[in-house]
Amino acid sequence: MDDQVKKDLLWVAGILVGLFVIWIFSGGPSRPTATSGPFINAPLNEPGFNISQSIQNNNDDSSSAYKYKANLGYTSSAKEKDSQKEYIEIRASSGNKENLNISNWTLENQNGFKIKIGQVAILPLLGEINTSQDILLKPGEKVIIVSGWSPIGTNFQLNKCIGYLSQMQDFYPKLPNNCPDPIKDEMLPATLDNACINYIDREFKICATYITLPSELSNNCKQYANERINYSGCISWHKRDSDFYKPEYRVYLKQDQEIWNNSHEKIILYDENGKIVDWADY
Repeated sequence: MDDQVKKDLLWVAGILVGLFVIWIFSGGPSRPTATSGPFINAPLNEPGFNISQSIQNNNDDSSSAYKYKANLGYTSSAKEKDSQKEYIEIRASSGNKENLNISNWTLENQNGFKIKIGQVAILPLLGEINTSQDILLKPGEKVIIVSGWSPIGTNFQLNKCIGYLSQMQDFYPKLPNNCPDPIKDEMLPATLDNACINYIDREFKICATYITLPSELSNNCKQYANERINYSGCISWHKRDSDFYKPEYRVYLKQDQEIWNNSHEKIILYDENGKIVDWADY
């Protein structure tokens, strides 16, 4: 190999070494790429449910201590024009070791409008003043946050009787329709005759209250139906069940107009100290 070839090889090798040193000092394999930053993750077992990770830089002072402990998500319902149908979700990570108090957390839209999440009635009661308390999200629980007004006048946690409320009011998203069976899931009083039991078993639908009953039914039968087969009666009978409360809350922001734009929107979730927990954009 002649001297000129050796010089050329040494020159190329020197360039490669220099580039390698520059690459290492500029971050090497951990250097952010063009795709770094917020991104939309795969659905959480729900069609159309998207998650945006919070800011990727762990040294960012704007990031909350709750980062990765709560995820902000949206479905196509965030793009609804009707505030009663527009909603987003917050979901506590199933890997959390403690409950998250999110009542003093706030949400912000692309235009800088901020609003606090607020409290809920753990057991919503009809015809009474409901007592509200902070939302303590257990691992894996979620909150559906509707922009509009509550059909029952309060925020609430779901329970196994909650489906009765959808008979007279419209809820978005719909409430579960799986209330306890008034015949199979309750200890029936001895005063009920077979005609009454057969009628209820045949005619009554789950999570449905019947105002008018056939005149041929006994008074005991009518009294049982009026007292037990409705939301209040269901609560009275089942509120001590171990599975009474469900892992979902409904919060209403009391807005007459939509909060989230139908396109080009950024939704930011802040903790009680104004630090960013998570954010989503579309």
